[in-house]
Amino acid sequence: MFRNYYDAISAKQESGLRPQLERLDAILCADAGIQIPDGAFFTFHSLWQETSEQKAKNFHTLSQGVKLIADTGLVPEEPMSKGLVSRLVEEGTFPALDDAMQAYEKAAGELRDIPEDESGEDDETSNVIPLRRAVAQDAAPRTLYVSRKLKNGDDLLAWARSQGLQNLMPASALHVTIAYSKAPVDWMAIAPTWQGEKLKVDAGGPRLMEQFGDAVVLLFASSDLQWRHREIEEAGASWDHPEYQPHVTLSWDLGDTDLSKVVPYNGPLVFGPETFAEVDENWRETIEAAE
Repeated sequence: MFRNYYDAISAKQESGLRPQLERLDAILCADAGIQIPDGAFFTFHSLWQETSEQKAKNFHTLSQGVKLIADTGLVPEEPMSKGLVSRLVEEGTFPALDDAMQAYEKAAGELRDIPEDESGEDDETSNVIPLRRAVAQDAAPRTLYVSRKLKNGDDLLAWARSQGLQNLMPASALHVTIAYSKAPVDWMAIAPTWQGEKLKVDAGGPRLMEQFGDAVVLLFASSDLQWRHREIEEAGASWDHPEYQPHVTLSWDLGDTDLSKVVPYNGPLVFGPETFAEVDENWRETIEAAE
């Protein structure tokens, strides 16, 4: 219904508004002594606003497509990079990326222009350290644990107590694990997360209570976390389980609770920024129970 309505509005913009605005632009530019460049055009903002999940999905699809093309080697790296930057700026994904790339290219050009004597040795009388000597190095690979703290942990614990769950984790320790790589990985090879400092899983959707070994966990669905986990794996991280399932561990002691009678928490889950750390297999020893 909304799609048809927006399409109708878009058609009226093109057939009715565009000709009038183009004539107005020509008059205003002529009055100001500005010549409109050949091929100049404008576009109307889309009436259809994507949700954060749709934006994440489209960005992930674009990233995968770019990687596939780059892996073929058919398109040189420089034009591929410029095309991607243009796409990301036009879509508003990274609006400042164009300016940042121009600054980077300018600095790189100045770096290439720094003279070097024929011997390749620095002038010992100079107190200036030439930048051309600096060589970027990959960070040393190390184990990787990526997680997000649950910001509304008190709400989840209140629900857990109402369901009779015992020996609960403290609110400060509630989190979702995104990656747990015992194999060393280059952290700097992992792109920044699309979701930023906060990731919200809206109320509702698939929720289940399960027991993973001794852990009592709340399972939930999140395509954002699934894609992020896959992205980190593609950067070289390992994963010791058959598949990735987002969950929050509530307790390590089920006791006599019958999970089949527990009604899963159905409220929103709000997670904070990603935290990168090395794997600590003894992390449970530092946590005290909430009750």
